[in-house]
Amino acid sequence: MFKKIGNLSMGERGRVAFAKLVLSGANLLVLDESTNYMDIISKERIEEVLEEFQGSMIFVSHDRYFIQRLSKRVFLIEDKKIHCFEGDYEYYLAKRKQQEEKEEIGAEYQILSENIKRLELELAFLSGKLDETIDEEEKEKLNEKFLSVARELNKNRNLLGR
Repeated sequence: MFKKIGNLSMGERGRVAFAKLVLSGANLLVLDESTNYMDIISKERIEEVLEEFQGSMIFVSHDRYFIQRLSKRVFLIEDKKIHCFEGDYEYYLAKRKQQEEKEEIGAEYQILSENIKRLELELAFLSGKLDETIDEEEKEKLNEKFLSVARELNKNRNLLGR
């Protein structure tokens, strides 16, 4: 059965374009959402052909299974930067998770460090106040505050591992 390309469905057009591309003898394929509009059987056939392809491929896809099956290196474009992950899609996901955890730990570390600096300054201030000649009632209140701040500082240092 012969049809004009203009009369084909989007999936059929995609398969024709793909066949033409593979038969062209190219050593580099640039594919943008190449499996859109295709049924599962067509996607699987295309994946099989691409697995056997001897050249290089650059592809964009939202199909996680397609990416997992064919990728050997994943590039992430984010905040005007390109990040390269040597491995398949699952490797990329694991690395991204590790990076996010590191960033989260880094943020927590930063908050604790700043808190420790603030508490150290507060202790120094209270220590200076305690050295001044003040009445016993005020001295008692300052001493309680000093001990409270010292306990909080020790807690923060223990959390930070200092």
